[in-house]
Amino acid sequence: MSVVGDRNNFDVKQEQYRGVLGVKGDLPFIGSTWDFEIAGVYSKAIGKSKRYGIREDKLAFALGLDPTADYDGDGVFDNNGDGIADDYDNELSTGGVFGGPVLAAPCSAAGLSNPGAAMSDLTAGCVPVNVFAPSLLGAPIGDFATAAERNYLFGVRSFKTTYEQLLINAFAGGSLFTLPAGDVTFGVGAEYRKDTIKSAPSDVASNGLFFGFFGDSGAVGSKDIKEVFGELSIPLKADEELVRELTLNISGRYTDEKYYGSAGTYSIKGLWRPFDPLSFKFSYGTSFRAPNLRENFLAGQSGFNTLFDPCAVPDAAYNPLTGYVAANDTREATTLANCRAEGRDPTRVGVDPTVGNTIQTSSTEITSGGSLDLNEETSRAITAGFAFEQTFGDGFDVSLAASYFDIKVKGAITEPSAQFILNDCYTRQDGIRSQFCDRITASNVQANRFLVTDIAAGFINLNRESVRGIDINANFGKEVRMFGTNVDFGLDVRANHLIERSTLFIDDNGVGTLDEDVGEFGLPKWTGQLTFTADIDKFRFTWQTNYIGPVEQQADGIDPLSSAFGIGPDGTATGFVGDTCLGAGTANVPGDGIYCRDVGFAGKYFTHRGRSLSR
Repeated sequence: MSVVGDRNNFDVKQEQYRGVLGVKGDLPFIGSTWDFEIAGVYSKAIGKSKRYGIREDKLAFALGLDPTADYDGDGVFDNNGDGIADDYDNELSTGGVFGGPVLAAPCSAAGLSNPGAAMSDLTAGCVPVNVFAPSLLGAPIGDFATAAERNYLFGVRSFKTTYEQLLINAFAGGSLFTLPAGDVTFGVGAEYRKDTIKSAPSDVASNGLFFGFFGDSGAVGSKDIKEVFGELSIPLKADEELVRELTLNISGRYTDEKYYGSAGTYSIKGLWRPFDPLSFKFSYGTSFRAPNLRENFLAGQSGFNTLFDPCAVPDAAYNPLTGYVAANDTREATTLANCRAEGRDPTRVGVDPTVGNTIQTSSTEITSGGSLDLNEETSRAITAGFAFEQTFGDGFDVSLAASYFDIKVKGAITEPSAQFILNDCYTRQDGIRSQFCDRITASNVQANRFLVTDIAAGFINLNRESVRGIDINANFGKEVRMFGTNVDFGLDVRANHLIERSTLFIDDNGVGTLDEDVGEFGLPKWTGQLTFTADIDKFRFTWQTNYIGPVEQQADGIDPLSSAFGIGPDGTATGFVGDTCLGAGTANVPGDGIYCRDVGFAGKYFTHRGRSLSR
């Protein structure tokens, strides 16, 4: 049922303050070209929010239930330590079966199995609640029968988050000396930064006391970082044959972070211009990034989401009279083996013989949070390319550029989704145990179905992420006299060729698993955009064409069916969310009970659009 004002009314107030104080000037005692700048910046952001809704613990107490009791008989009444039984999250929200008694006396504090664990305001003002009142059930959005019920059940979920930053930096630069090709310039600087976050939730927010709403423990912490840096630009040659310009740029930075120690990073860049229209560029650089405040200090957020369990028996593979039917199970053998390796029987998970059905989804509690166990991110990047710009006779403008990039990030910090964790644990086909399996908890709290109940989805370090590709840009322009007026034509072409987009996972035993995603959905090998413009007086006509190359689910070749029908989230060749038909459809394989094939690929396609406007 829906209740007026439950969790959909909220107040938000945001404030932001920022102050800057600085000074800059010349340094003639060092050199005529030298100058400096010193600045301090202080910023503070405050966010306050209040949301109104029904308290789950009060609803249970008003109905005569004990919010500290173990109703399902699994030996645990409080899985996440919030002082309120998770049995309500698992049973009331999902329609599970209680295994314990219901108190005969609503609002009776004496009936609590553990009165000391109840919140101090649990009993005050309690009145029995009639959940069958016509005022609740007689309308799409109802209300409680009495104001006393409403006043008792409704509570406030409040949050106040304060973020502060103090930044002090200084920089000085100028010419060191002069070479035949020009001045050698140098810059040096230092920076200090302190970040502080304090996110204070109310008890209702931290304990997740709203019915069907997540808990959030906020975040508290601070960190500071100190850095010094310098940059040197050297003109090696200029105005010579085949060397109109040859420049070398070297920069470096030393970082000292409160929790992650010190590290040095650097960059080397080169520019060669053989003649004025053409230039070649090259760069090599490294980077260092410590986890941010949220990644370190997020105290913990929990919520519920309905997830697909690859280990659950499909509907087609279960007969209420005979039980599991192996012949109708379309899941991959590797998926079944992965489930068994984790102690879950793929012929029983999701099955409830008492009601004669099977389910593949469950309401799963997902918990995320920061950690000081995270490592810093480091990377190295290589780029190389050329640029050509020239105006030919009669005003024909040409601009061409291409860049090759190769970036590798080590220890990249990410927050995997809960469904990704399930899929990576149970549906992978390389025979290597996923490191995400340790984040999954499955139990029998939901009618003995042994479905997934909890997933830890906090931040982690990926061992390595790599991306390589080529960016291509071309622009052509020409003004033409037509019909007694000047028409300025333009053609802009942009293309990207993705060569590599891979992730390397290394487990606790040092075994690495490489996942190559180029050519899969969202990461086509080729994309491009062509834009044609025509400017006539104050009007512009535009025609744009976009191109996206072909993709398939598992283009790395692990899945033998990837060229046609890929592996979906349930671990089957027909489980991908992309039905080729609606309703019953037509069986494509006689007798297999499958009426719709799921497509795991998409061909190349173009989109076009045109428009005109006045300038």
